[in-house]
Amino acid sequence: MPKFSVIIPVYGAEAYLAKCVDSILTQPCRDLEVILVDDCSKDGSGKICDDFAARDARVRVLHKPQNEGLGYARRDGLAAAAGEWILFVDSDDWIEANTLQTLSDSIEPDVDILVFGMTLCFENAAGETVRTEVISPERAKAHGARELGDLLMRLDSQRSFPYMCNKLYRAQFLADAAVPFNTIQSMEDFFYNIEVFEKAGGVRVLSEPFYCYRKPARETLVSAYNPDFFALSKRRTAAERAFLQRSGADTEENLQKLDKIFLNHLISCLIKNAASNSPLSGREQRQRAAEMLRDRDTRAMLRHIRCGGLRYRVILLIFRLRLAFAAVWVGQLACRLGARSLQHG
Repeated sequence: MPKFSVIIPVYGAEAYLAKCVDSILTQPCRDLEVILVDDCSKDGSGKICDDFAARDARVRVLHKPQNEGLGYARRDGLAAAAGEWILFVDSDDWIEANTLQTLSDSIEPDVDILVFGMTLCFENAAGETVRTEVISPERAKAHGARELGDLLMRLDSQRSFPYMCNKLYRAQFLADAAVPFNTIQSMEDFFYNIEVFEKAGGVRVLSEPFYCYRKPARETLVSAYNPDFFALSKRRTAAERAFLQRSGADTEENLQKLDKIFLNHLISCLIKNAASNSPLSGREQRQRAAEMLRDRDTRAMLRHIRCGGLRYRVILLIFRLRLAFAAVWVGQLACRLGARSLQHG
């Protein structure tokens, strides 16, 4: 039984797959297997998978007969995995050297999930990295419902919770938890993680950014329109609030963190509605904004939240007064300036 099973769903990744797989096979820790799940790729990804398997006995390939999406590719890879610990890696990303050895040295008997940092690598149209941003969560360890609830909010506030790629999962724990994979196109990692976190015996957090997450030029605000994002944001917030209530971690501090996360998602909704590929006219954007600002969950958040920073105070005033036209302007301005310029400060 290998120590690690690294599961890589593959679809249309021929330009990046070799770098991804090489970053794993060249790790000093060799006690691993790589499971490449070819999700019926239409490019040369399937052949690249087979070439790796022919060269290295630690590589196995699953060729799916039809494309079913990321969630089911992960499901099938997990079903085939033989390792003690599971790492999910996206086929266009990579991990740093010595990642697996450091993770191996950090494993403890009472821990089911290891969380670590990541580096966002922003690329230009030529595929060159032009900017990096490190997400480095605070070191921590948690056991029991209350501690896990507090840790959930710290990780989410530090932008480290929603991803699956920056977590190492104990295989037996995942088998016992039996959390199903979903097929939604946005926030699927979050909904999986919140279920497994609630069932975990213990979680340890490392601050080192072991995972390198590619952000290609096309993956920007111009391609961000998502008509379901507001509904998903409400569902996300409700799931997180329920977790806090069940765990006894629904303190004022944690609820304020949750309110701020929801507020940022509302701003993201406006940004997505104003994206260059959005089919919404200006009038339709105002209608969507008005509906969002009238929503019961939005109103509850706006009554409760206490948020500093001039930019946030201005945005909160616009939202509380239900000024749909001004809310649309916020989204359009953020599209021009960059979302994080409004969501921080």
